[in-house]
Amino acid sequence: MDFSALEERVIVEVNLKEEEYEDYVEFVEKVVIPSFRKFVEFKQRTLYNDKPALYFRLRDSSSLLEALIVAGRNPYYRIIGFGKVRENLISSLASSIEGATALYYETKGMGTVYFALVKGMKVTPPKYERGLRRALSKLFMGNMVFVFAISILFFVGLYFIFKEWTPLAIVLSQIPLLLISPKIIAFAMGDWKLSSENRFLYLAGIRIPLDFYDQVLRDFFYPKRFEFKRELYERTLGSGREVTVEDVEELLAKYGFPSVPYEITIKKVDVYSLVKKVFSEYGLPVPEIVLSNVPIANAAASGPDPRFSSIMITTGLLAKLEEGEIEAVIGHEASHIKRRDPLLLYGLSSAEYLSRVAVVLSLYGFFLNYPLLELIYIWFSITMLFIAAKIIEARADLEAALRTGKPRELASALRKIGLLRLLKEKTPNSRLASWISFLDPHPPLSYRVETLSKLDPSGVKGVWREAVKRCFKDLLNSLKESLS
Repeated sequence: MDFSALEERVIVEVNLKEEEYEDYVEFVEKVVIPSFRKFVEFKQRTLYNDKPALYFRLRDSSSLLEALIVAGRNPYYRIIGFGKVRENLISSLASSIEGATALYYETKGMGTVYFALVKGMKVTPPKYERGLRRALSKLFMGNMVFVFAISILFFVGLYFIFKEWTPLAIVLSQIPLLLISPKIIAFAMGDWKLSSENRFLYLAGIRIPLDFYDQVLRDFFYPKRFEFKRELYERTLGSGREVTVEDVEELLAKYGFPSVPYEITIKKVDVYSLVKKVFSEYGLPVPEIVLSNVPIANAAASGPDPRFSSIMITTGLLAKLEEGEIEAVIGHEASHIKRRDPLLLYGLSSAEYLSRVAVVLSLYGFFLNYPLLELIYIWFSITMLFIAAKIIEARADLEAALRTGKPRELASALRKIGLLRLLKEKTPNSRLASWISFLDPHPPLSYRVETLSKLDPSGVKGVWREAVKRCFKDLLNSLKESLS
């Protein structure tokens, strides 16, 4: 029988170690097969080119699918369809395989509960659980262009006060917001501040197989998390000593941890020293360092000038990344402060807004007759602003790679932080959509990872020129491939 459909891919975004191959195949089988149980006709663990693999067949009413998943440094899968294959069945199976692969790569089949501890801390609910700060964090966690774009909408109300001077009033009213942005971020997301005297973050992790994770989280950790964390802090840092595996084990036993397999990890990160080291490479003073106790891996810099700046780092980022990767991410944020990017974005956002108002008002009669053209112009104008923001982010990547000497580590960090997005950007259409989207001021993640992975520092003559050239080249290539 001749096949009628074929889908195959090497998942280059994922790198496995040889000792993980068997566990990977077992995990993918456990995750993927139940989702297609009613279609499964046959499944078998096997070898393919001497590597562990999983083969299975799915039978639909009018078609047959054969799937092969092969473990390797970069896992590989192939799906062959026979008969009248439903396209959504193949895409659903491919997405399930890639999703399971990403989940294994990130977790190794284990869910982890982290307790973040800082000397002198108060054990209270993290700020992201509180309403006002949750709203503010969504505003400030991204590139500062969001601050200006959203605030412009808010200040439309100024029209009722300033009339024809409203556009200028809107632009000027954002200056105080720009000046106090470090304080706003600290208020919105900051749980702890670090200094030379209080420089460490301790992460006590309890790793549990995913089969039991949800149940243990729901029945044990969620109802007891603050009580457990408070006692862990009081018997360790609160008593002037380090956090140990034995402390965590004793508390788990005391609180009646369920009889399931688990592993304990203790990670101690000298956050202050990492920030100081990177900022000294830029010739910058140490900014205010704020830790946000959220599981999302992220970092953000703010401030109009290096003397009045802050850097916010989440505990999720410190838990997920290795030290060299953390340095590279801090280097990216240091570039924003060095180049005064918040100030630059304020100028670009203001110029875009004022020019857009001027064009719309001067061509009011024309746009009244052709409202679609007005919408197209507004879309184009805002898209250009966000493409400029993407170039700024690409320049920060390049500068961080050169200053820290860690382009591969930054690529690795981005891969870990955004693996699911990387998998979605596997087609030219999705990559182009990322370039022209004004929902995200960052370039396509696949572009960032590819650029950093292949970067030759000796070939970079200037970070601005290099960023502009590379961004527009990739944007045009994505457009060309989408149209072909």
